[in-house]
Amino acid sequence: MHHIIDTNKEIPQPHSNALDIVALVKDSGRVTGYELSDGRVVTRDEGVEMARDRMIKDVAIAENKGTEYLRSLPDNSDTNNIGNLPVRTMDSFFMNDDWDEDWENWEFDMTNELPYGDLPYV
Repeated sequence: MHHIIDTNKEIPQPHSNALDIVALVKDSGRVTGYELSDGRVVTRDEGVEMARDRMIKDVAIAENKGTEYLRSLPDNSDTNNIGNLPVRTMDSFFMNDDWDEDWENWEFDMTNELPYGDLPYV
């Protein structure tokens, strides 16, 4: 007899225009974010909140040791599991031929930077 353990904390019902996860973003082997079907890259926490807001489809929210993450909904197919998606690293967004498009998806904190044209003399 097999016991099925439900590790899903929540299974949000997505909006009709919800996005797909198309790739995982990993750092040192750990999932740190998700690439979405509209080209955006979000952190793991942002992805969980988007799923809660019904903006990501075909996922459940699970928790392990206090950390929430997204899981594929079981459908008896391994081919569409989140764990089988392509993996991107942070470096891959800046080290490919399409870096201009990827660059537009990132925001940087420039609050401590000098204004353009006010560069110090060296």
